[in-house]
Amino acid sequence: PEAPVLHQHIANAAREGLSYLTMEVSSQALKYKRVRGLQFDAGIFLNISEDHISPQEHQDFEDYFNSKLAIFRQTKTACVNLDSDFAERILKAARKSDKIITFGRHPRADIRYSQVKTEGGRLAFTVECRQFTEHLSLAMPVKFNIETAVAAIAAATVYGVPVSCMKKALESTKVPGRMETFFSSDKQLCCIVDFAHNRLSFEKLYDAAYQEYRSYKKIITVFGCPGGKALNRRRELGILAGLFSDYVFLTSDDPGTETVEQICDELKSYVEMTDCPCGCVPDRETAIRLAVQKGREFGERTLILFLGRGTERCQRIGNRLIPGRTDSEMVQ
Repeated sequence: PEAPVLHQHIANAAREGLSYLTMEVSSQALKYKRVRGLQFDAGIFLNISEDHISPQEHQDFEDYFNSKLAIFRQTKTACVNLDSDFAERILKAARKSDKIITFGRHPRADIRYSQVKTEGGRLAFTVECRQFTEHLSLAMPVKFNIETAVAAIAAATVYGVPVSCMKKALESTKVPGRMETFFSSDKQLCCIVDFAHNRLSFEKLYDAAYQEYRSYKKIITVFGCPGGKALNRRRELGILAGLFSDYVFLTSDDPGTETVEQICDELKSYVEMTDCPCGCVPDRETAIRLAVQKGREFGERTLILFLGRGTERCQRIGNRLIPGRTDSEMVQ
């Protein structure tokens, strides 16, 4: 929402007795001053990749990056991931904040994590910082979630949250639509629903698929791209899906004023550059059903990835939001 509406929501929350607010602030919100007049106690910069470049969003990567860096102009404590690409540039911009806390695997990080391993469907890892050294576990199985968990720990240290509370919270943390996993009764099919929607998240997800789901011999990917924005994603995601999949189903994901067929045809041209077979199925529920059938046809243990939408219940088709079931509901 625009700044006056946002301030109205925050005032309502304060009147209701709420003391804390966590907000995802988009590059668009920063570029167009939708968070004007707010000062953040903690501002987290997790990572960046080339994305959101289109006539409706950012004209180029520099515009996108500089828009994101603007958060530090209104942040008391900047929390910066030292493992991020462009970490030095991010740190330079973070000097606009009153204080900087760094986190990551990097040996110079103020909050360092190490000894990552998977135990019984959970992640176990160690965090070291000035305040404590603690062994923690996260109720999510895939290693790329650790960066986000350690970012949350960094923010918690800003508020002086006791490590015992952090530990308890992480042990019970599960995020709907984030690496949600479903198995067929015979365990031959493993279906994963995830929000992954850009190059960085696709790369991390396929890395996790190859490293942490090695018993599955085939990979099927189901995804689409939004209409009218983030146009560079189409080439990037098409090539990535083709490189790492044995079959790709292209389908709808907020086509907006473009047709699903038009988007899928463009994506298909990039998938086919990798010689991976693919099909265009405009209706997402049908695509999900066909992907499961294809997994059965392979006759081998198959990992099926349903990407981009997570828990989203509506798709933007034309100028309307059309309600529907989530990917998780359809997969189940």
